[in-house]
Amino acid sequence: MGPFEAGMARATFETFPCPEPILEVGSYQVDGQEQLANLRRFVPRRCFVGTDRRHEPGVDAVANVESLPYRKHSFGAVIALNLFEHVPRFWLGFQEIQRVPRTDGLLIIGTRPSGI
Repeated sequence: MGPFEAGMARATFETFPCPEPILEVGSYQVDGQEQLANLRRFVPRRCFVGTDRRHEPGVDAVANVESLPYRKHSFGAVIALNLFEHVPRFWLGFQEIQRVPRTDGLLIIGTRPSGI
C-alpha cells in the first residue's frame, strides 16, 4: 500500500460513517510498510477484521477473496486496497466483496496496475 491509498482510506474514514464490523480484505502488511498499511489506526476501538490468503502481520483470519467465509451482509464496511491486481479470478473477488457488506454499508475499493 502506498501513501495515496493510505490517505484515501483516512479521508474516507474521516468523511463517511464507518459502520462496524469492518472487514479489510488483503490486510497483509508488507515488511517495511507496517505503519503505512495499518488501516486500524484510522478507526481505533472499532471491531476490525483483517483477512488475507496467509497468516502474516495485519491478518486476523486467513481467507481467499474469491470465496469469503462470511455470511451475506455481515459487515458494516469492507475495504479492499491494492488487492485485485493480485487476484487471478478478480471477478469472483468483486462478487464476494459486494456480497458481505450490509445494504447500508460502506465499500472502499482501490487498485492499480502491477508495476506502478
